[in-house]
Amino acid sequence: MSQYEFESGTSRMLALLAYLNLTVISVSTVRHAYERGDMSMAGFIIFVYFGYFYSNYCLQQFNRLPQGDESLWKGFLKLNLWVVPSAILLGFAYQLGTFINPILALLAYGVATASSACLFYVYIISGDDNKSSAKINKIILEIV
Repeated sequence: MSQYEFESGTSRMLALLAYLNLTVISVSTVRHAYERGDMSMAGFIIFVYFGYFYSNYCLQQFNRLPQGDESLWKGFLKLNLWVVPSAILLGFAYQLGTFINPILALLAYGVATASSACLFYVYIISGDDNKSSAKINKIILEIV
């Protein structure tokens, strides 16, 4: 077995463990929110769970496209890679803002807005003129 095959297998195993962890934590959180009657939190966690997988799918599809491609599909993927994580960030700010100081809530909205602006710049404005954009895309998605 080569080193590449070992690293590939290890990264797949780590990704599988991360997905399993995300699933267990999401199900647990939804169950607790449901038991407490907090349906908005349960709905939000379900949205975040599926939004994460959808964003991951879009990122994989985006990275498989040729660099100079300017198709409608690529534009659709760029838009989704900006809108879905931005909605998740703003949802976190909203959920956090319901139980913290209003000044801190404004700060949370500011961070979400700044992050959304960065995503907009990376996906919509800058395009994919250089090879580092794929690395930036992956880093941003992991942060979100």
